[in-house]
Amino acid sequence: MSLLQQIVSRENDVMRLDAALGGGARAEVRRELKRSITALEEQIRTVEAAEVAATVRAEELAAEQSELAMRL
Repeated sequence: MSLLQQIVSRENDVMRLDAALGGGARAEVRRELKRSITALEEQIRTVEAAEVAATVRAEELAAEQSELAMRL
């Protein structure tokens, strides 16, 4: 399940619980949702950083490959 799908799933869960719960329980569910979303956002940032690093490395390898091909 993608991170976006997880966020949507959590939001749907909260909406269902919100309809079923009242008062303090509703507030706790919202706090838990915010914690979950924050954790997912951190995962997204980590994946995005890894993607940038991988792209840079791929470009470096392509340049090296090009240099080696020119030497042959």
